Amino acid sequence: MAKQSKVKETLMKDLFSSDEKLVLRSIERTKKHADVTFIEPLLLVYKDGSTPIQDAVDGILSSLKISDAEEVLVNALKDDRFETIRGNILRYLWSSGFEPTGELLAIVQVMINGDYMTTFEGLTLIDQFSTAIDDDQLLQSIVELRLKLNELGSDDERYALLKSVHDHLDQIEQTQ
Repeated sequence: MAKQSKVKETLMKDLFSSDEKLVLRSIERTKKHADVTFIEPLLLVYKDGSTPIQDAVDGILSSLKISDAEEVLVNALKDDRFETIRGNILRYLWSSGFEPTGELLAIVQVMINGDYMTTFEGLTLIDQFSTAIDDDQLLQSIVELRLKLNELGSDDERYALLKSVHDHLDQIEQTQ
């Protein structure tokens, strides 16, 4: 157990090295030893890393099979430190098969305030929801989307995506 702890400690330290080769090696080794405690550090490395580092981290976070990862990713989605990679976080949630229906309003707010790709990733995530959504979150999300749609106008590149999410949530609200 102590050896495992030492390995994780070394990997964590190496993730933040100034030596890109060491960081890449650490990311590769993380695949074998990673647990939920590595997600936030990997997101930090991704955010500030070079393209090869981002590609390596993306490979890990796009295929998470750790059940506790959903909560960590949702918390990161709300964390201002990760504002520039929120679209990626939404994609990680989707690609790992998570359904954070209890965070619908937070997801909608990220979509409303994000760029086209963030909006697209949010749509993809929401579109896969198969469990019931809290009525208050659902109604508040629909209202927020309506307000944003009225503000944007149909010539905005995100309009069609947000309208699609609005219509999808409206349909869920009618049938739930």
